Amino acid sequence: MAGFTSGDGGFYITIYTDKNNTNRIRAKFTIVQNIKDVHLINSFKSYFSCGNISLNNDLVVYNVSDVKDLITHIVPFFKKYSVQGVKSLDFNDWVLALNLISSGQHLKPEGIEMIRKIKDGMNSKRMTQEVFC
Repeated sequence: MAGFTSGDGGFYITIYTDKNNTNRIRAKFTIVQNIKDVHLINSFKSYFSCGNISLNNDLVVYNVSDVKDLITHIVPFFKKYSVQGVKSLDFNDWVLALNLISSGQHLKPEGIEMIRKIKDGMNSKRMTQEVFC
């Protein structure tokens, strides 16, 4: 699982404004594989006992976005079985943001700003900064 995540998965934070002009924040764990590996992705869902599977063209996507499931199932797994490379840094930042969300800080302007700063240094933005600096 950690190897699949290092290669084809990720830890994401999304910040958006809803129809009531309220800032919303979501955390998500995702693994994407070719549709031929749908049984493998189904085994991930069975193992964690949470999440959703969707099909997108020739891809199968496993997502977990429920905060309780992320904290109860996903975080402990990756604390025990670490992802490798730059994704380990993304995981650590994602956990910081997830902790702010679970404590309700995402409902305050200062918490949103803290999460935004964390998000702005993750994933492709982190890679760009580290590769070209």
